[in-house]
Amino acid sequence: MTEKRRFINGIVFNGFLATAVGELAILVFQSDSRNVYYIALAAAIVAFLIILFFYLFGFLLFLWNAYIVWKKESHTLSNMLTLFIGLGLIALFFVPMLANLLHVPEDLRIFIGTISTVFLLYIPLFFYLYLSSLIILSIQPTTV
Repeated sequence: MTEKRRFINGIVFNGFLATAVGELAILVFQSDSRNVYYIALAAAIVAFLIILFFYLFGFLLFLWNAYIVWKKESHTLSNMLTLFIGLGLIALFFVPMLANLLHVPEDLRIFIGTISTVFLLYIPLFFYLYLSSLIILSIQPTTV
């Protein structure tokens, strides 16, 4: 593999993961066992809460990373990327409220809310795919 951190690696692995989880869900519903159903339900709730935690506090992780980079490396624009992403995520939470306070027309408020939602979903998804491909390929044994 020439470039290990390619975005497609994360997409392919997460596609496999989603397919496997979907197949497992079908098997759980077809099993007719209440115990298996309750165990799967508990696992799904735990997974959902973990994902929700990382999504809601993702801006804190970005700001924490920015603080560490700020202390240990130079103060270039590229090293401040996580700072800008963290501050942008915080700002995106307040943009729809600010649009309401400024009495922006309804069509423009819907557009602003849609753009904010797209960015709030895109950035964590992109980093999740990148990190999953990075973790997968760090586990892969190197060939000589």
